[in-house]
Parts: sequence; structure tokens; C-alpha cells
Amino acid sequence: MTLLDSPRSNRLRIYYAAFAQDVAAGCYMLGVQFVAVNAGLSVDHVGYVAVASSTSYTLSAFFLGRMSDRYGRKRVAASAVLVACTAYFLMSQTQRLTLIVPLAMIAAGVIGMFWPSMQAWLSESTEAGGNHLGRSMSSFNVAWSAALMLGPYIAGKFYVRGPDQPFLFASLASATCLLTILTMRAPARQTPPEPPSDNAAKLAPSRADLYLRMAWYANFVAWAMGATVRGLFPKLGKELTYSEDLVGQLIAAFGLAQLASFAALRYTTRWQYRTWPLLAAQLIAAVGMALAAFASRPGLFALAFFLPGLCAGVTYSCSLFYSLHGRAAGRAAKSGLHEAVLGSGVVIGPLLAGWAGRLANLRAIFIVPLIMIAVSLLLQWRVLRRLRTLPRESTMPES
Repeated sequence: MTLLDSPRSNRLRIYYAAFAQDVAAGCYMLGVQFVAVNAGLSVDHVGYVAVASSTSYTLSAFFLGRMSDRYGRKRVAASAVLVACTAYFLMSQTQRLTLIVPLAMIAAGVIGMFWPSMQAWLSESTEAGGNHLGRSMSSFNVAWSAALMLGPYIAGKFYVRGPDQPFLFASLASATCLLTILTMRAPARQTPPEPPSDNAAKLAPSRADLYLRMAWYANFVAWAMGATVRGLFPKLGKELTYSEDLVGQLIAAFGLAQLASFAALRYTTRWQYRTWPLLAAQLIAAVGMALAAFASRPGLFALAFFLPGLCAGVTYSCSLFYSLHGRAAGRAAKSGLHEAVLGSGVVIGPLLAGWAGRLANLRAIFIVPLIMIAVSLLLQWRVLRRLRTLPRESTMPES
């Protein structure tokens, strides 16, 4: 085995591929929203534009996320990125929403196959190298969240130079992702599941599944909040006479917080198979959304978006870790469900918030996530009650 074929080298290239693809995603998504806002669409129709791509992504992740279990990680991931790269470039050649939105849906649809492939590939490369899944997963999360923070910032900077610039940059970033994937090799054979972490030692499968369910509820809401910020705040920003550059910087605060959360979780396992991190994260997010509903200055909006970003880092880490940890087969299928759940939040969040913004006022877009957090906490409380009644094979902290 050469150095370039080693599991560690594969992991590093997986991290870069995730980074490059989400830089592209952050650029093109905000670029599409800027085009929609500047076309004079109402807040609910701006929400529909965001929802179109999110729906395509969610359906793809749910129905096609498992394709790499059958056809191979590299083949599926490379094909998806090639199509997305082409779609980004074609978006740069027009400013007609009737063409941009279908192209965005195509790009989002194929990326719904990309992420489950890369997550499963990371899990296999981690175990082939004898490393801990939690740490490798956190590094992976740091990579793509750094990109999702930079993407909107870059889109705002480039859009003021020309409306085609965010899409051209997205195409270039996606091309480097494709080249990286083409240099990689998948593990030669399926590796056994990773030994459980200290917190998961001898954990009954029924209990593990309940932790996963709680994480999915929380992650659904966290991504609904993120999608509302990214999809609808540009409309409010225009009403407040903020430039596209400033809007991009404020939205980047959400990604910065998510990045900080992932970086912190990399150095501890105390969040694994515990309920209090999920519950505390959602309460922090609620404070942020309440602040956004009444904010009047850019600094307050930055803080308001930073707080739910912290929540999104915790919920995503829990959801992905519980989806992959200790599973010997069908990892892409389970990752696909993880992506489909968060993708559903990305669909429903802007849709409901857009309706609220039209029926009431633009500030109402932040009230909807508050209601969703309350419902999520109620559902998690019901799961927690059941969790506490189940037998366990070893004593471990619950909250």
C-alpha cells in the first residue's frame, strides 16, 4: 500500500472533498436567493425557491442515498459531483429563475447521493486505519461546516461584482472536489464495526435507537432554522437596506458557530449517548431565534444567528454518529436517512416561515422555528420517558 492509498490519506481527501463541495453549495444556494430577491419576489415565493432545491435533495437522499452500498462509493460520489459541477456552470450563463431553479434542483438532487456516499466512505476508511469514528467524523464536520460558513461570505462578495460570479466559483470549487475523488480508493473490503465508545459500552440496541430518534427530531429543527436564515433572511436584509455583502457575512455567523461546535466536540466524547447536550443546544437556539425576531442592528443579527449555529453543530454530530456507530452494513442507507431527515427540515422550515412572513410580517419568519423547537422538545420528552424505562446492560449517564 502506498502513502496515497492509505486510510489516512483517504480520510484527508474525504475532508477536502466535503469542504470543496460545501463551498460550492454555500455559494450557489445564496446566489439563487439573491437572484430571487432581486427579481422582486414576495417572501413566501422566495421561500418556494429555497424549498424547490431542498425537496429535490431530501427525496434523493431518502430514495437514492443507499446507491453507493450497491454501486460503490467512488462511482456514485464522482458521478454526482460531475453533474452538480455542470449545473453550477450552466446557472452562471443565465439570470432567468425559470432556468436557474430547475438547474439548482438537479444539483441538489445529485448531491443527495454524494453525502451518504462520503459519510459511509469515511466510516470505512476510519475503521480500516484503526481510528475512532467520533474523532474522524468531527474532523469531517469541521471541514464541510467551514465551507458552508465561507460559501455565503464568498457569494456575497462575488455577487456585487456580477450575478454570475457565485455560480462560476461554485463550479470551480466543485471541479476540485471531483478531481480529489478521482484520486481516491475505497477500502478493499467491508471492515467490522468499530468497538463501542466508553459511553456506548454494552448499550442495548433498543436504547441506541431511541437516542437516534431524539437526535433526528433535534436535527430536523436545527436545519429548519438554518434553512430559514439562509433562505429568507436575504429578503429581510433587502428590506433593511443591507447590502448583499453584509447579508452574506451575517449568514456566515451561523456557519461559524456550527464550525466552532464541531471543533469543540472533536476533543471529547462526553456528548455521546447523553441527552442533555441535545436539550441544552435547542434551548440556546430558541434564544437566538427570539433575538432575531426583534433585532434591529447587524451585530444583534450576527449573535442571533450564531446561537442556533451552535445548536446545529451538536444535533448534526449526534444524528450522524448514532446513524453510523457500530453498524457493519448498510451505512450509506442509514446516512441517507440522516440526510433525508435534515433535508426535510430544510424543506419545511422555509416553507412555513415564508407563509408566516406573508401572512404577518417578515419578522414572523423567526417565530416559526421557535414553535418547531417547542414541538421537538415535546417529542423528545416522550422519547426520554420511554428511554428511562428500558433496561440497560451497563450503567451510563443519561442527562
